[in-house]
Amino acid sequence: MSKEKLVKLLIIVFIFLVFYFTPFQSDRIKGAVLESLLMLQEYTRHHILLCLVPAFLIAGGIAVFLSKEAVLKYFGPKTPKYLSYSVASVSGTILSVCSCTILPLFGGIYYRGAGLGPGMTFLYSGPAINVLAIVLTARVLGWQIGLARALGAIFMGIVIGLLMHLIFIKEEQQRAEGNGEFITSENEERSLLKNGIFFFSLIAILVFLNWGEPVSLIVKTTDGNIVSGTRVLTDESKLVLKTENNEEISIPKNQISSLNYPENLYS
Repeated sequence: MSKEKLVKLLIIVFIFLVFYFTPFQSDRIKGAVLESLLMLQEYTRHHILLCLVPAFLIAGGIAVFLSKEAVLKYFGPKTPKYLSYSVASVSGTILSVCSCTILPLFGGIYYRGAGLGPGMTFLYSGPAINVLAIVLTARVLGWQIGLARALGAIFMGIVIGLLMHLIFIKEEQQRAEGNGEFITSENEERSLLKNGIFFFSLIAILVFLNWGEPVSLIVKTTDGNIVSGTRVLTDESKLVLKTENNEEISIPKNQISSLNYPENLYS
């Protein structure tokens, strides 16, 4: 038996043993499976559709409409290091993106010819340096923590970018020498106004879809009561919700009959 077939056989046997011995009748297993499916549903409804899809559209717009020369001017491998890393470390300020949403944007500028170092700096500092994240951090934890987060994100982003550049310096040199491999459409010129309107529309869609109050939950207890509010804390024993009156209610998990989301525009 070849090694590849042996590995497949072991995987099949492992899956069989997992389903054979797992006590699915246990309330703990049922709760874990239900919570995982609810988390997956929440992620699908409120993250993929509202964050990742618009981010992929913006990344596609960068790859198609943004001039290669404009990217190389600030992020290219031949750009002075102090300029490229400085610009990359603060470029995420205007984008309210998370660590997942920024990946397509990084792919877009990297595809257009950005150096790996500045690109990685943008990738790591972008989610932490955006205005919304800094303002919320300063408001909740104090301006000192907000300032430390902003400066720390810039510093660590630059450090990580420089390390990635040094680790893959040979590949970057080869990439810079073969600069003609990037696909461009220089013959088709687009005005700055058209590109500006296009990107503003995509970013506006991303902001609009995520603009609103925190997602609330509707909890039905075993005794028939219904409680609604935003999720504050979830652990093995209880679920804590904050109501519209800013009152925190702790509900033991063994008293929860069902969890539902209120009907809205996106569900």
